[in-house]
Amino acid sequence: WRDILRCSSINENSDFFNLGGDSLLITSLIRKVNQTFGIKVPPRKMLSAKTLSGQVTIIEEVLSSQ
Repeated sequence: WRDILRCSSINENSDFFNLGGDSLLITSLIRKVNQTFGIKVPPRKMLSAKTLSGQVTIIEEVLSSQ
């Protein structure tokens, strides 16, 4: 998030879209997560989980299912 949103004050309840995120930036985030962890995160789930903790939960679920 810090790299993509260029924001240093982020906590687990921060909202991606309230911090300036949009559909293009979430696509970049998903691409980076997929490349870093070698997974395929569902874009719709990431869009619906707007907070950092929500998106981390989705990533953990995908990782644990592999």
